[in-house]
Amino acid sequence: MGEYINKLLNLARKRWYITLFIALICASPFLLVMWRVHKIKVAIAQLKKQKNPQQYTDPAEIDNKTPKANEFKNKHYKVSTDVTIPKTAEKINASFVFMNGEYIETPYQIYFNKGWLMLNNRYLVELSTWPIWLTGEDKPPADVFINAKSFDDLTISKHRTWHYTKVAWIYRHFKGQERKTEIINFFESLSFVESADFDSGMSEVHVKLTNGEKKIIEYPYLNKQTGITREYLKKHIVYREETMIKSLKKNHTYLYFSNGLSLSFGNIKDIKEMRQVLKSKKSPEEKLAILRRMKIVPDIEDRFVISLVENYKDSKQLDKRLDDLVNAN
Repeated sequence: MGEYINKLLNLARKRWYITLFIALICASPFLLVMWRVHKIKVAIAQLKKQKNPQQYTDPAEIDNKTPKANEFKNKHYKVSTDVTIPKTAEKINASFVFMNGEYIETPYQIYFNKGWLMLNNRYLVELSTWPIWLTGEDKPPADVFINAKSFDDLTISKHRTWHYTKVAWIYRHFKGQERKTEIINFFESLSFVESADFDSGMSEVHVKLTNGEKKIIEYPYLNKQTGITREYLKKHIVYREETMIKSLKKNHTYLYFSNGLSLSFGNIKDIKEMRQVLKSKKSPEEKLAILRRMKIVPDIEDRFVISLVENYKDSKQLDKRLDDLVNAN
């Protein structure tokens, strides 16, 4: 074996590229670690440059970064809503809740406010919002159809279009031949549509565009459209409140992040080990690496784990609650 190594070294002296190749192989594990540390440092630096990146934002300030979707939400949605739900009086002294790494002290109180489920005056989960025409109060605005030059202009998001909501509204307000006529008239009123025909049996519209192109637009769920009442919204909100309260009573650990991501785990050993890592004097990079190895956090983006590491603060209540649970077991 020694003889082969000597031959390889002698060969390497004569040919520089062999030396370089051997050096790269030997150094590759170290280089990979250094690259990983560099990525973590860059992520931390970017987070620190942001304005309060880990703070929950008032819903009024949220920007969806999609102009059409944002305009649609602000102008034409009733956030769930203008309904009033009595504040729940129940206070919960179970579970461990962290918001972007910050431990929230018990007791926990869940209630509804302006479209959000709140926990101890903090925005927890944004509830679904509903188009105002689904409440039966109004129909889709006409201006979006007047100004549209193509079906692309009627796209609100990946799963929603203006023309679908218009046809759904017609479906709820007309029947039989009158419904078919209204749908055809609607499509033929669009400046880029030459003609249209509605197949009620297939719930699809066949349109011919002014450029000669033909399209088939499907509406598979129209027969099930019933509209959403204010009473339904109240029941929906109360159900979400009750579900959250039941979850908290399980005495699990919940990690919430400001983009809506949430994680949970039920093993007390995990939360205790997580606390030990977060309280340690190790660097943020080391803490992140340890949490990954322990598999306390699943394979989510580093920026979320970093917010957990960066924002963690010691809490006497957390220490006492964990110690009490460990002693009880």
